[in-house]
Order: sequence, then C-alpha cells, then structure tokens
Amino acid sequence: MSMSMPASASVLAINTKADTYSSLLPPFHPSALPPFRLSVPTGSHGTTFGGSVLATRLGHHVVTRLSAPTFKAHIAAVANHLDARLSALPSYFPSLISSPIRGRGLIRGLPFNDTSLPASVVNAARLRGVLLLTAGKDAVRLVPSLNVQRAEVDLAVDVIESVLGEMVAKKS
Repeated sequence: MSMSMPASASVLAINTKADTYSSLLPPFHPSALPPFRLSVPTGSHGTTFGGSVLATRLGHHVVTRLSAPTFKAHIAAVANHLDARLSALPSYFPSLISSPIRGRGLIRGLPFNDTSLPASVVNAARLRGVLLLTAGKDAVRLVPSLNVQRAEVDLAVDVIESVLGEMVAKKS
C-alpha cells in the first residue's frame, strides 16, 4: 500500500498538532491492540526505572537472568580464563606492561609503562577487529559483554599479544 505524503509533511518536526499528522497514520481501533497496551496508559512507560508495569517486569527478567547459577558460573569461568591470559602479558612484554593487571571479573585494565602506548594499542587492535578502550593515560581497558565466550577472549588477547609483539619489534 503506497501512501502519498502531503506537502506539509516536512513541517511535522515543528508543528506537533495531532491534526497535522493524524491523516498520515493508518486507521486503527483499540480492540486491535494487544491486551498489554490496553492496560498500560500512554506515557506511563516512558521512564527508565519509573516503576511502571513494563519497567518492573523487564527489570525482574534481567535480574532473574543475571542471577541464574549457570550464567554466574559462565561469567566466573570466562573471567578466570581472561585473568590467566592477561596475567601472562607482563612476563611476555616487561618493557611495555607493568604488573599487576588491574580490575576483577570481566572488567580489566592492562597497565603500561609508557603513557603514549595505550592509545596506539587501542587503534591497532581496532584495525584487527577488537574494540578496546583507554583507561586514563596509562592503561587499556577490556570490558567484554557478560555473554562473552572463551574463544572470543582468546581472540582478543591474541590480538593484543600480536600488537604488543609488533611494538617490541619496532623498538628493537
């Protein structure tokens, strides 16, 4: 179904009167709406954590998923693997990385001896498909999603190792 736009359609952002754009919307009847839409009045779901039915139910769902024992076990296992991989980097690259690795769980910081290096590492990793952040002037921050897999941790740390290896080779 093709709907032609009236010439005044470009003014919609300025003129917010209902009669200006109501002719552009397809006709509907409240009986066509799902029951949920009928029980939640317009505007009652517009805040992030406003206590509305939708926000409360969504919050409950998220907390339930995050507190599931299998999900927590997965996060702990992947975080331990990330820690093991990152903790080896200061011994591999002592001229670049200072010890200890910062943070805990999946939020980690890789401290550098030279404050000019973190931005270079972030840029080089991005070119290889791994997104990192700087943390202050002397560190690279790793903040993976909670559903990160062990193979993705290995890929990210492999990329970091290759970037650091190139930096050491350039210094030589």
